[in-house]
Amino acid sequence: VNASDIRAGDLVMFGSGANANHVGILTGNGNEIVHAKSSRAGVTIDSDYRNVSSHAVLGIMRINGLN
Repeated sequence: VNASDIRAGDLVMFGSGANANHVGILTGNGNEIVHAKSSRAGVTIDSDYRNVSSHAVLGIMRINGLN
């Protein structure tokens, strides 16, 4: 999915190289994302998926038939 065409329910994968080590779900409220920040912080909502991880966004994926 192109970043300009994101929708609620799209999955954002973060990582380094070809290895995804963090995934979040877009809420549909702008760039807002729900993700498990850490074992200490638990599940959180952040206003912009581009700022939730020190790793790069590897890709955004849409599961057909769900959104």
